Amino acid sequence: MIFLINLIHLKYDKIFILFIMKRSLYTGLILSILVLIIFLLMPNFAGMITQVKYYAGVTSLMAIWWITEAISIYEAAFVPLVLFQMLEIFSISDDMAENYDYNLVLLLLGGLILIARAIEKQNPHKRIILV
Repeated sequence: MIFLINLIHLKYDKIFILFIMKRSLYTGLILSILVLIIFLLMPNFAGMITQVKYYAGVTSLMAIWWITEAISIYEAAFVPLVLFQMLEIFSISDDMAENYDYNLVLLLLGGLILIARAIEKQNPHKRIILV
């Protein structure tokens, strides 16, 4: 009987955690868009150019998405390619897109992904806890 009560309790805890995670996801999306709108509508202060204000807004949007994990980090990393061009912060055509396709970056990314998969498969974090 106690096992059954614990099983039901675990099930409801899992549902509650999933609810909180979904709520965090939607909160992150809404909050980040509101922060970007605030930066876009904010008046320029003395000596500040408009592009700096827009850059801060896009950076805040990406930071909120990364912290709340509303959108995966990989998807959020491509936000500057789109928003910088739309808000005329930089001329992105080829200069900035080349940095995303640089051979060394792709090599390091592939290596880090392989290392992460190996760590995930071997579970060293669980082995360290048992020691």
